[in-house]
Amino acid sequence: MEKVKQTLRDSAAMRWLVLVLVSRLMFGTYWFQDFFSGLKGLMESQMGFTSEEFGRLIGLTTIANMFGMIILGGMILDKWSIRVAGLVFGGLATLGASITALAAHGFFGEGHSITLTMMIIGRIMFGSGLEVVCVVATRTVVKWFKGSELALAMAINMGFGRLGTALGMAISIDIAKGMVAPAVSFAATLIGIGLILFLVYMIFDIRID
Repeated sequence: MEKVKQTLRDSAAMRWLVLVLVSRLMFGTYWFQDFFSGLKGLMESQMGFTSEEFGRLIGLTTIANMFGMIILGGMILDKWSIRVAGLVFGGLATLGASITALAAHGFFGEGHSITLTMMIIGRIMFGSGLEVVCVVATRTVVKWFKGSELALAMAINMGFGRLGTALGMAISIDIAKGMVAPAVSFAATLIGIGLILFLVYMIFDIRID
């Protein structure tokens, strides 16, 4: 009798562990995408941002996708695998978030103009990775799940992202405690942790391939 070959995908515990590992990066990126909404008043009073400058910081975040970054990311994902795309664009999002946090702490200079400029640069880098990370997460779910579990896994994955948005907007002002920089650093750290967990996932992805 022919023996059926088992893979990591055949383990329910492994599938759901993979989902959590990948969804954690989604959680961090969505948090960083939206958490500034809860800090607008504090950024205006503490950092001297105008409403126009705040809007520019938020609005330019995903400008790279207007020029095809998400399409490029999809091509890289198709050609070079989940691991490469996740590492490249997750790393880009993490780097951008780190630059934004450093700028909020005055690392690049104390002037209002340089702080705003570097925060915008960081957000643009973050946004360049953000959308592709979402595509990577979806592609990963499709790779590991099938049948009646697939829709549920996709819903949970998206739920992690929406939870990041909701919590980021709701409690960032409490994390800030009157200072913008700690809240930005906390948000950037969440993405960094998510990237580390994605590296853990890569071990399983290599094995399944």
